[in-house]
Amino acid sequence: MKNVYLIRHAPTIANLMGQMVPGYDDVPILDFTEDSARVWHSKVGRYLPSGEFRLYSSPTVRCMRTAEMLFPDMHIIKMPEAREFDCSFLGNRKFWEISRIEFESLIHFSCYDMARQVKDFIDVCELTRNENIVVISSGMFIRYLYYYMRGNETIAPFDVLNSVGFSFHPLDMLHVNLDTNEVDVYRNP
Repeated sequence: MKNVYLIRHAPTIANLMGQMVPGYDDVPILDFTEDSARVWHSKVGRYLPSGEFRLYSSPTVRCMRTAEMLFPDMHIIKMPEAREFDCSFLGNRKFWEISRIEFESLIHFSCYDMARQVKDFIDVCELTRNENIVVISSGMFIRYLYYYMRGNETIAPFDVLNSVGFSFHPLDMLHVNLDTNEVDVYRNP
């Protein structure tokens, strides 16, 4: 059985303010201490697989730093396929201030582009057959993966950005069984 556990990175100031930011790859996480990591492991991380797993992370600063804080003794493998969809063209505006029409006039990707990236992600995961995988990634990527696994791969990027029908907060975890396409969500309190 192939299990993938996707964890959304720790909160950033942009997350708390609901802002998009240019250069989003370089945005740091807010204070996240060893105590914070311990609490996360007791509440959400307890659902991780027992035994060994491979640890992957989107190459962004916020994801790599989250991986370092949650799993300080593990080797982190950078995984470009788990990178967030690029919304930097929205500048530093709050995402709810952007209308669907404006978003779609500025957007540089479609649901088909998102599906292609998710298929590439799944292909990389499949290469490690019979190993559990933990991946630190970003909200929009994980939300789209959720929709994709639930058969809604043509959901509009605007709806994914705005969490239509499915929200996923910092440090929440999505468990995906790639053999059965079943998904479970574990919420960070």
